[in-house]
Amino acid sequence: MTDNPLVSIIVRTKDRPKLLRRALQSIAAQTYRPIEVVLVNDGGCELDSDSLRGILGDVSLNYIFLEKNTGRAHAGNVGIENARGSYVGFLDDDDELYPGHIETLVTFLEESDYRVAYTDTEMIFQEVKPGGEEMVDVGRTLFSKDFSYKDLLVGNYIPFNALLFYREVLSSAGSLDERFQLYEDWDLLIRIGEHHSFHHIGKITARYNQWSRDLQINRFDIEGMKGMYMQIIDKHREKITAEIIVNLVYDREKISDELKEKRIDLTAILEKKDGQISDLERAVRESDRWISDLESAVRKRDVQISHLEDTISTMRNTLGWQMLDGFRRMREKTFPGHTGRRKVFDLFMKSLKIIKNEGYEVFFKKSQAKIKTKFFSSKISSNISEIKGIRHFITPRRFKVLFLLSPWAGVTNRYRGYNMKEYVSQVGITSEIIGIEEIDARLSWALRFDIVVVHRVPMNNILDAFIKKCNELRIPVVFDLDDYIFDVSLLDRIDEIRRMNPSDRNKWVRHVRECGNTLDACDYFVGTTEYLADKVRKLGKKAFVIRNGLNETQVNESSRALREITRDPAVIKIGYFSGTKTHQKDFEVVSSALVRILEEYNNVMLSIGGFLELDHRFNAFSTRVERLPYVDWKELPFNIAKVDINMAPLEPDNPFCEAKSELKYFEAALLKIPTIASPTEAYKWAIRSGENGLLASTEEEWYRSLKVLIENLSLRKTLGEKAYEMVVKTYTPHVQAQNVLRIYEHIIMDYRGKTGISEESLSLSFLFSSFKKNNSFYKTLSVARHLAERGHFVRIYLDTRDSEEMREIKGLMLSDSPCDVHFSIDDILSCDALIAGNRESIASASGHIDICKKLFYVGDDRLYQFGAQSAPAALPRNDAEVELLEKYLRDELVARISQ
Repeated sequence: MTDNPLVSIIVRTKDRPKLLRRALQSIAAQTYRPIEVVLVNDGGCELDSDSLRGILGDVSLNYIFLEKNTGRAHAGNVGIENARGSYVGFLDDDDELYPGHIETLVTFLEESDYRVAYTDTEMIFQEVKPGGEEMVDVGRTLFSKDFSYKDLLVGNYIPFNALLFYREVLSSAGSLDERFQLYEDWDLLIRIGEHHSFHHIGKITARYNQWSRDLQINRFDIEGMKGMYMQIIDKHREKITAEIIVNLVYDREKISDELKEKRIDLTAILEKKDGQISDLERAVRESDRWISDLESAVRKRDVQISHLEDTISTMRNTLGWQMLDGFRRMREKTFPGHTGRRKVFDLFMKSLKIIKNEGYEVFFKKSQAKIKTKFFSSKISSNISEIKGIRHFITPRRFKVLFLLSPWAGVTNRYRGYNMKEYVSQVGITSEIIGIEEIDARLSWALRFDIVVVHRVPMNNILDAFIKKCNELRIPVVFDLDDYIFDVSLLDRIDEIRRMNPSDRNKWVRHVRECGNTLDACDYFVGTTEYLADKVRKLGKKAFVIRNGLNETQVNESSRALREITRDPAVIKIGYFSGTKTHQKDFEVVSSALVRILEEYNNVMLSIGGFLELDHRFNAFSTRVERLPYVDWKELPFNIAKVDINMAPLEPDNPFCEAKSELKYFEAALLKIPTIASPTEAYKWAIRSGENGLLASTEEEWYRSLKVLIENLSLRKTLGEKAYEMVVKTYTPHVQAQNVLRIYEHIIMDYRGKTGISEESLSLSFLFSSFKKNNSFYKTLSVARHLAERGHFVRIYLDTRDSEEMREIKGLMLSDSPCDVHFSIDDILSCDALIAGNRESIASASGHIDICKKLFYVGDDRLYQFGAQSAPAALPRNDAEVELLEKYLRDELVARISQ
């Protein structure tokens, strides 16, 4: 619940439900809360109030329907009378507010003595597209002028939707004058301005749409509008002094002189254009000569090709060529294609190539992984099935996570494995990372984790057997993906795969199909975007979102890059960091807009980081295209910090691209660099367009977005700062840690429910590193038995190899209770509480702090909590008192855990 004052926005509407919907959406998108909408339907068509509330979300709606059309002024008065907010604003049903509008105005008014404030408004001129109802922007002008009461008396220059009033100001000024069908808002402002000065905030936060004549609500002709204008002037005639009239005359003369200067400048521009046309005509003639020269060069090249063919024919007759050709024939004869012998031969040649290019160490690592997964998978899966693991009783209060990664996942292992390990460590969760090829050597160890997160590992015999063993031992398995690579039908949508040879493409098809099999086998799914998670939910599997985020090294290196990298203020650099070779189609989205920008601005450079091929149109700007090499991720901030504008285009209407995460945005935002991105789900989630970045779909939108950032240094800085603030609050490790913990806890609780574990049941472990069979020992075992009988999961760990003791204790604990008894203290599983059964066991218990939420010690007929300040609970002496200890463990322990 916020302590912010309530803001009422009055919306007047009549017979324009489609436009009204967009206006209400702009209110719902406000960054400020709380807001109420007072919607006055001035005798228009019926509106579905439930649908309107659905649009507004957490913004409250006061819907008022007037049976007859009474006019704008009366509808406005009804709205004012029903407004409950401390502040009141207006919005016509065909206009819009940008997300920070209300927050900007309220923040200022709360911190100042002003009672009225307004922002800049852009007027957008629109027309209907030929042959349809769609509106297109055809022009733009800006309302941006400081307050002057003298100017207000003779001109309506403040759009009504740009203003925010204290409610008392409206009450004291009187209602809107219902005699006026137009300019009623101007009349009210004149009356208010007589007693209150307005403060102007020079920031565009509102949009005033000027429609075509037949769609505009005021259908007055020019003479009618002039007549209404004169009525306002006549009403306030006594306030218009001689000084104001003189100033008007002076301003008119000044404007006339400025127009004359503009005409002179226009003449000069036209003369310059004529010269440019002449230059273009000369360039065309030169191009014709250049084409003629090219045709001549082609003829010469044909002659050269003929000479080369003769040379090749000569080479074929040389001894070296004949020996090489003989080797090929021998290879085909000795190792025919598609045979086992040929596969061995090709493997040998491939190995030599790896050793030559990457060294022996890389060769041995790749060979080990390949051999284990391909040749010994059946043996490994057999080993897994024979492992005698301990069934888990997982708890959200303390658990251990195993991240299982694929050696083929590349850089995504950093985001989804190593970053995740860093996050969970910040909230006290133990985790480890291994590759799928290591499972055979570490089976028992791997099966002692409470959650297994499998990232991008395609299904094989090893993984299949391992997941089945996890199911048997009640260990939830989560499939984690950052790409839409479980649906084979999407592969044709990936440009790089479309251009692969059949062999490589078949490998991709197999890889994606196997990832789909992994998804089917796992209990849960975690993806990087809501789009990806929704696709999995439609397959009937529970899916969650953990967005990609930053690690501490990235944060520190970006901070250093901010301090060390300086940019030339005379040059504006636009950056695109592709990373891999799969982004050609993505870059095509923005390429035409970039060419226009480079043609228009000589001070703009294009910086390309990583792998990308530019088409021939960029050849003309070779001196202004900077190629940055693909660098290690720790060095990447120092490349990004060199640019002024970051781009993140993605191919439209491509499900694979739609599933991509927003990492290009937050990596640049950490350097306070604004990003223009395609409006995919992830980028729309991260970017509030116009607030902390820009979104662009079409070539024109990309061009305009680039243009406005190039020309407006202040906007670049503002968007960069806001993006930085958003990233710090959303993507940094300490924030990500809480998100990851919340998701994993949710998965654990859901899995407990699926496996029949009650929410109230605790996981309790009693530890005896050494013990004497005395009354105290048997009393503690009795407590454990009673707790197990009451629905808690109890394990007894005893360090003994004496067969007689083992039989006696099994008889005591297993005859009529569900306790688990283990005669080893080496491998203790995670639990809510670990209880040292005697003083001798305290040291051993303290060494297992990472696997339990709380530590206790039983001694002197009392239960002590390690580090607790409260008095210990007395141990029971009979069955009735056992319930007291159980209550202590259930209520007191849970209460302390939640602290």
